[in-house]
Amino acid sequence: MLVLACTPSTPSEGGQIAAVSGAAVFQKRCVLCHGANGRLGMNGAKVLPESTMSVEERIQVVTHGKGIMPAFGEQISRAEIEAVAKYTTTLE
Repeated sequence: MLVLACTPSTPSEGGQIAAVSGAAVFQKRCVLCHGANGRLGMNGAKVLPESTMSVEERIQVVTHGKGIMPAFGEQISRAEIEAVAKYTTTLE
């Protein structure tokens, strides 16, 4: 049980554990300002493919917000935050 509690996943229907999709979280929460490829820059959003921030730094920004970017720490799970932070490193 301890191993399941530490994995980056969320329960799905039927009580099974499903992996969190960083791409799905990004599509739902981030595309409006960052754009599908992370380059939109709407409302002052950073161009994500050019960012030199580490995954941990990205997790902090998503969790606590920065500038006009809202904090998502109380809106989405830690697993979703980690997944979307990791996903943003794949944008080109």
